[in-house]
Amino acid sequence: MINQRKYFLTGVFVAGAMVLLVGVMFFLGLAEEFADRIYFVTSFNESVQGLSKGSAVKYKGVPIGQVEKISIMPYERIIRVDMSIDPAAFEGLGGGSGEDRLEALQKFCRQAQKNGLGCRLDLAGITGMRYIEMDYIPPEKRRKTALPVIDEPGVFYFASAPGTFNNIIDSVAVSLDKIASVNINQIASDLADNLKALNDILTNPAIRSSLDRLERITGNVETLSNSFAEHLTGEDLKKLIDGVNGNLKNIKELTSQLNGKLSDVNTRELNRQVVEVLNAAKLLISELQNDSDDAVTIIRKFNTVLGNLNEFIEELKDDPSSLVRGRKNTPVKIK
Repeated sequence: MINQRKYFLTGVFVAGAMVLLVGVMFFLGLAEEFADRIYFVTSFNESVQGLSKGSAVKYKGVPIGQVEKISIMPYERIIRVDMSIDPAAFEGLGGGSGEDRLEALQKFCRQAQKNGLGCRLDLAGITGMRYIEMDYIPPEKRRKTALPVIDEPGVFYFASAPGTFNNIIDSVAVSLDKIASVNINQIASDLADNLKALNDILTNPAIRSSLDRLERITGNVETLSNSFAEHLTGEDLKKLIDGVNGNLKNIKELTSQLNGKLSDVNTRELNRQVVEVLNAAKLLISELQNDSDDAVTIIRKFNTVLGNLNEFIEELKDDPSSLVRGRKNTPVKIK
């Protein structure tokens, strides 16, 4: 009787321990096997060294799931990465729980695909381990050649972008290639030739003389500037500026007065007087044209009178007494 009771208690203890062990395992991770999950898939054409099953999947730095499987697609020459995502990591999508929550998350994933949500490999510290970071990728940072799309029912495919570390490695490789292509010997030779040519120029007597003259000219300019600064004080400069301002003011006043005088001139009356003068001159010219024949006759008669008077004066010079006794008759000679 005592042995049976002992066996019974031992069995109860073992059964309780087994139940407790199953419960602990359930809460430590086995429960995740029975939780609702949604599955993502992406692909890479570069090395995924450091990424393994169980690596974290993050959405803008927030853990949302883990890597479930890494496989090779040899014909496409890409690496496929399957991920499981916990819907509980997303809040505010609508729906309560279970299927409604999964449906809301699926709707969000379809919209995120259109908006450019993608995956990239990032380093998880300095250990070399990597994880998958999901974020909205700008067009300029996407792949120039898109990778084949994995279209399977119940799986959301998100395109990948080159990781930051890969971009750095590629940039370093390109830089090293450019450095390696530089002809150091040619550059050194060209530099030596240039230094030799420069030495020849500097040792040329003509260049040396020109440099000396330029140095003297520079010294003279500096001396002139110092003299100008010493003799032209601030007060003198102020007087000079005041004088210029005064002259400008006088010119402005003179211009204003001239404009006032011009505005006072009765241009209408002046125009009328000019027109009257021009009309009078026109009338005088017309009258002179009409009396041109009479004027010529008078001038001719006046010339005749002047000729007779001139003749009379000549006779008086020859015979002044003729003014008293009259003019002598010229004797006629008869043969």
